[in-house]
Amino acid sequence: MNKETLIRLGQIGDSATQVVLEGLHLTQADLAAMSFDEVRFSNCHFVEVDFSECDVQACSFEHVIFERCDWQGAIWNETHFTACRFLDCTLQTLTSQKNIFTQVRWQNCDLSHACFKEDHFSQVQKEQVIVEFATYMAITSEATEWIETHFHQFTFYQVEIKTLQFQGCSFDKTVFMESDLSGMDWRHMQLPCCQFIDCAMQNIQLDGADVTQCSFKGCDLRCSSFAQAQAKYALFPYAQLEQAQFTQADLAHSLWVHSQAQRVCWQEACLTQAVFHHADVAKSRFVRADLDAADFSYASVLGADFSAAQFARTRFHAAITEDVGLKKHPRVLACDSALYEAELWTQAYR
Repeated sequence: MNKETLIRLGQIGDSATQVVLEGLHLTQADLAAMSFDEVRFSNCHFVEVDFSECDVQACSFEHVIFERCDWQGAIWNETHFTACRFLDCTLQTLTSQKNIFTQVRWQNCDLSHACFKEDHFSQVQKEQVIVEFATYMAITSEATEWIETHFHQFTFYQVEIKTLQFQGCSFDKTVFMESDLSGMDWRHMQLPCCQFIDCAMQNIQLDGADVTQCSFKGCDLRCSSFAQAQAKYALFPYAQLEQAQFTQADLAHSLWVHSQAQRVCWQEACLTQAVFHHADVAKSRFVRADLDAADFSYASVLGADFSAAQFARTRFHAAITEDVGLKKHPRVLACDSALYEAELWTQAYR
């Protein structure tokens, strides 16, 4: 890099303010820890340039290409990126806030531990990127694509997920918090060990999906479908599940504590050792379901259909039901002796 270019970039003072850089081509330059304030980059090409720890404020990048550049630890704030490309770049621990990305493409980039907050994405494509431990927070987007990306311990917080498109992606230990996934078609999706917390998920399609050990705490899953899903050890505490479908799903060891699950279909589902404490499953269908060691203690099962269900050590301790024959089934424990003794002990020492 010659002296004239250094002066134009403000390298001498470690900053560049209110300048226009057009048609600039740099290779293997060291711009680490520089500050860019209201700088306009247009039709530039950067190859193996070190932008690590750079502070970018209120700038604009138009038709800029970054190849194998290092943006580790950089800060982007209130900046516009238009028709830019990031190829094989490192953006670990990047902090991006209130930026606008239009027609931007990331390909084979490392975005692990990066945080995107209050950004807007339009016609953006991210292909084969690394996003371990990264965060999307209060993002708005339209026509944004994720292609062949594995989300490992990624966090979506207050994001409208249905504005994102996922092609050939998989999720592992991903967290979705207070986000909107309503109407998503995620049939046969791989989602093991993911957490959905207080999310809107009405009418989501998860037929045949792998949601093993997933948590749906406090989610609105009304009219959702989990037919034939793999959902062992899944958790649904305090969830809204009215008219959801779990036909032939594997829900062994699942938890439904305090869930609102009226008119839900668990027909032919595997619910061995499932726990429904204090759940409301009124008028739900358990036809031909496997309820071996399932526990409906303190649950409301008013009007529920247990036709041809497989009972074995199934508990209905203090359950609310008008079916007098249900608790008298030979393979049902109408009164759990341990729970009954615990209740007596608690009452005696109140």
